[in-house]
Amino acid sequence: MFQPDAVDVGPGPALAREAVEWAHGIIVVTPDYHGSMSGAVKNFFDYHWAEFAGKLFGYVCMSHEKGLTAMDQMRTAVRQCYGWSLPYGVSIHGESDFSEAGLIINPHLHQRLRILARDMTIYGRLIHDQFMRDQRDPEAASFANKYGNAKRP
Repeated sequence: MFQPDAVDVGPGPALAREAVEWAHGIIVVTPDYHGSMSGAVKNFFDYHWAEFAGKLFGYVCMSHEKGLTAMDQMRTAVRQCYGWSLPYGVSIHGESDFSEAGLIINPHLHQRLRILARDMTIYGRLIHDQFMRDQRDPEAASFANKYGNAKRP
């Protein structure tokens, strides 16, 4: 549970922060809980929002429908934290997408995940690299100069 004033919350948040700071992009995966993201994903956003600027996010949602509302809510939360989002997400339907052994059996899902991975790799690096160049350039009239150096309060 997110506790903004807690001193000792265990090693989890610090390890996650290191991974978020290292990454050019993050794929967020959640079940569709009544049209919303899981509490664990919301906690992740609460802990690491300050590291989202200049990073690309992709979304995967397990849903008996399409998970569109849950993915829209994640995009909104990431945008509020100055992150960037791919304009699409991947919806997973357990029974039709996986075997009982947990292997992907739907070739369309396999292809969508390959596209997501490729786009996260290519566009994540492009956005991150440009964001970092803009942060170093005091003359750049850019988003990175205004918000990129924002630190936790």
